[in-house]
Amino acid sequence: MDLNFNFGEHFYEASNSSMFYDLLMTFIGAFLGFLVALWINRLVEKKNNKKDDKKLIEEYQSHLRYLSLLLKSILKTYPKQADDYRKLSEAVIKQPLEIELPELRATYDLSRLKDLDSKELRDAYLHFFPEDENSIDNYKRIFAHVDFLLMLFNDLIKQNENHRNFTHKDQLFVRDCFEEVSYRLGLKQKNIRKENPDNYQENKEFQYLHNFSSVFIEITKDTINLSNVRDKYLQPLHGTILYEISDTEFADSIFIIIKKAISRLRNIEFNSLEFAKDMKKVESRIKEPIVYLTE
Repeated sequence: MDLNFNFGEHFYEASNSSMFYDLLMTFIGAFLGFLVALWINRLVEKKNNKKDDKKLIEEYQSHLRYLSLLLKSILKTYPKQADDYRKLSEAVIKQPLEIELPELRATYDLSRLKDLDSKELRDAYLHFFPEDENSIDNYKRIFAHVDFLLMLFNDLIKQNENHRNFTHKDQLFVRDCFEEVSYRLGLKQKNIRKENPDNYQENKEFQYLHNFSSVFIEITKDTINLSNVRDKYLQPLHGTILYEISDTEFADSIFIIIKKAISRLRNIEFNSLEFAKDMKKVESRIKEPIVYLTE
């Protein structure tokens, strides 16, 4: 009986130890499995982070590449546009009474660059340049110069439109005066002929009016040039009609119309020369922004 009792007691203790061992191994296995899973997860996370970092860098590079392309386009186009305004200035000085149009280069890169300013671009810029006061200031100055150029060239377009519209309005007034004077002189010439059907050609006033009628035909056979209207017709008529026409009332009325037309021509000329001065300054005004953006 003792042997059986001892054997049973020994069997009971062995079973308890095995159970503890199995639990321990299970715990260790689970713990090791957790560590392996954690390690694998870290590897996957690290790999994903690298992908995300690479993708972010590519996006940053894309932003800066686009910025660079726009800057190159601006530095190529707008100095040429400024030179076109200089040529416009020269053309206006040569013919201040005529409407001259600048060559406009079709590009909206300044607007595109202004719209490009964003948190993403600033992050990209500061990623590749030291994030200090100088870098932030340089970034701001890029877009400050872009804003200046955009406002300047938009203003130049408006200035050209305004000058063209005002000049055209004044030109129409002068042409109306020119045609009205010619019409009245023609009627006066016809009346002299009617009153003197036999010897009207010998009449000095008829000859005087006939001379200006010939000048009118010469000036209007092609596109009307206001310099010719002023130099060949209005000014000669202005200086002589009060002395050559005996009908004082008629002469006075013509003189007043001519006076208004000449005054408007002076207005066109003065405004055009002032406009030409502004167009000539464009190159010097964009020099600093262009130099900075080039650097």
